[in-house]
Amino acid sequence: VLSFIQNPADRDILHDLTYYSAGSIPVSSKFGVIPNYYFPYRNAPDHVQPFVLVQFKNLPLFRLVTVTCRFWAPSVIYDPRAMRGMVSFQLFRSHNVTQSQVNNK
Repeated sequence: VLSFIQNPADRDILHDLTYYSAGSIPVSSKFGVIPNYYFPYRNAPDHVQPFVLVQFKNLPLFRLVTVTCRFWAPSVIYDPRAMRGMVSFQLFRSHNVTQSQVNNK
């Protein structure tokens, strides 16, 4: 899984990302990985959906940013018009949290 910014004016903020992959795969600043044991996805009640967490460390205050994450695999069809093989979302940071606020929770 790889994330990128859609709007060229926002690309300056996407230089400090951390990807947290499922399982025992190490943390990476380049990409996230979904292990093979998640596939094929069966949509069964006990089957866990695959995921990758992305931490954006330098989001500016009061700025809407559109992010797209693309899934790369030989069997995945990528079609941006149909939004296949990808997810797109928007982030907006409205306040600043200090380290002391985090430690007090």
